[in-house]
Amino acid sequence: MESSSPSKLRIGLWCATPRTGEISRDGKTIRLDTRAMRLLICLAEHAGEVVSIDDLLNQVWQGVTVSQDSVYQAVASLRRELGDDSKSPTYIETVPRLGYRMLATVAPWQEGLIPNGPGEVKAAGPSAGLARFARVTAGATFLLLMAGASVTSTGSALAVPDWPLSYGKFFPRMSGGVLFEHGHRMIAGVVATLILILCVWAGRTDPRPAKRLAYAAGVLVVIQALLGGLTVLLLLPPAVSVAHAATAMLVFCCVVSYAVVTSRAWLVSTPAVSARAARVAPRAAFVTGLTFAQMMHEQRRLAYYAHATALGINMHLYWTGVAADLWRAGDKSLEWLLTGAVKGEIYAAGHAEKGNDIPVLLSTTKAEPVKGGYRFTGHKHFGSLTPVWTFLGLHGLDTSDPAAPKVVHAFMPRNTEGYSIKDTWDVLGMRATASHDTVLEGAVVPDRYIARVVPAGFAGADLFILAIFQWALTGFANVYLGLSQQLLDRTVESVKKKTSLGISRGSMAYHPEVQHSVAQMAMEVEAMGPYLDRLADDWTNGVDHGMAWPLKIVAAKHRSVESAWKVADIAMELAGGFGIFAASGMERLLRDARLGRIHPANPALTHEIVGKMKLGINPDEQPRWG
Repeated sequence: MESSSPSKLRIGLWCATPRTGEISRDGKTIRLDTRAMRLLICLAEHAGEVVSIDDLLNQVWQGVTVSQDSVYQAVASLRRELGDDSKSPTYIETVPRLGYRMLATVAPWQEGLIPNGPGEVKAAGPSAGLARFARVTAGATFLLLMAGASVTSTGSALAVPDWPLSYGKFFPRMSGGVLFEHGHRMIAGVVATLILILCVWAGRTDPRPAKRLAYAAGVLVVIQALLGGLTVLLLLPPAVSVAHAATAMLVFCCVVSYAVVTSRAWLVSTPAVSARAARVAPRAAFVTGLTFAQMMHEQRRLAYYAHATALGINMHLYWTGVAADLWRAGDKSLEWLLTGAVKGEIYAAGHAEKGNDIPVLLSTTKAEPVKGGYRFTGHKHFGSLTPVWTFLGLHGLDTSDPAAPKVVHAFMPRNTEGYSIKDTWDVLGMRATASHDTVLEGAVVPDRYIARVVPAGFAGADLFILAIFQWALTGFANVYLGLSQQLLDRTVESVKKKTSLGISRGSMAYHPEVQHSVAQMAMEVEAMGPYLDRLADDWTNGVDHGMAWPLKIVAAKHRSVESAWKVADIAMELAGGFGIFAASGMERLLRDARLGRIHPANPALTHEIVGKMKLGINPDEQPRWG
């Protein structure tokens, strides 16, 4: 383990050197025993994640049989060396019944970083003087922008016909338009000087890559000056004038950015790229990011142009959406998933199975409890994003207690052993999703990637399960609405160009039956938009529909895909003979639209859920039909 670690790590305020087994801080060096250093590095390598006691035993005490007490004692000893407090930890947190988590910032050691605390650092340099000068320069650059705007707004751009002097003088008579134009040039000269000084000062005293912002401002301000001269000499050509103004904006952005990254607030509060940053990132991404309603609208827009792509992405979005909903509700169990998404992990869904028409709630895949996790054996179909996923969200049935079967929901990492992918995606429609089969052949998923273990059927439908249905099915609904909108727009443009000898005005748009058919398409599309928007808004705003939520979700998906198929069928009729050729693009849209009805929940299950829930019957109650 130590051989694969960096030569030095920054762990909070400590510098850890795995090779020598030493940790140091403030001139104080402590030598840890081999086991303690392995424990520290193991937790550091999984900073921000819960590491189970079984994983610690396997990695730190590999090949040695010891009890869990050895872990407890080793953690307590390590805490003492780090100066940590188990009741208010800044380094090692105990996660009851799960394991331990490293809280402190972990990053490769850099001599230029000065720790402020266990979770934050500041960079060595720049000086306070440079920071103040950067702020002054930013303010002066803003005044330059205002001066440039005054030249344009007063029509004074050509009040001085020569450049760089004004009427051959350094300081002409300042009246009329000359006041604005020459005043602008004088301010520009001062700002350019300030920026060039900033470049030199930053280059000589700021050791960080951030000084490149100052360099960029220096280069751009020279370009801006030259463009300003050309603007005058060439009598305001639009392209040069626009380039001059745009470059001014870039100069301002660079100077302001450098002023920000040299400020004390930035230096003190900005951590190194670390586990702490990774834990904060999903909060920014999912708390200040797009809402569920906004995401559904964006999926609809994407589907208009690339419906198969939108359908594939929907699989990733519904896992991140579920995790975000749980996070907002106070359940942090899937925060690791959000962190992974920020880092670039791709999540796919493994729910479709032969012989199971109630996906998610039941499973033909076997989930067998084993030490440290679950072993999954089964066959998953429709694995959209197969070529690129890094985690496969799947489920299986644990029947170890036949009287109380449980559905186990897990995320299988791509590098897991015991599964294979079958290249089976040779299908009618939605071919771009690459939804190949995944055969689980005893794949073991560790406890840290087990998301839920719930009772089988609707009895286990907690927020996690309900959110899966909401994000997945409402996502499907919006994808097929986007497809419907494209079919409608294509058809409208097509019939306008289509002609007939039997119509006096030429265009088939004047045929009454064509008008009737287009009206049918438009009414389907116009009705679905507000319907899906209301459903998404209710979920986003936390409207409590109680047990009516499953009914509303499956009904909306059903209506959207049925509507898409109706729109596609009419579109094909209006396309006529040309529509059956691949060159028309219509036959692909028809094939893709047809697949909407087989996405879960299919029509039979939808009617069962809606009918039973409206009649007050338990959805799990037998006999089933469909």
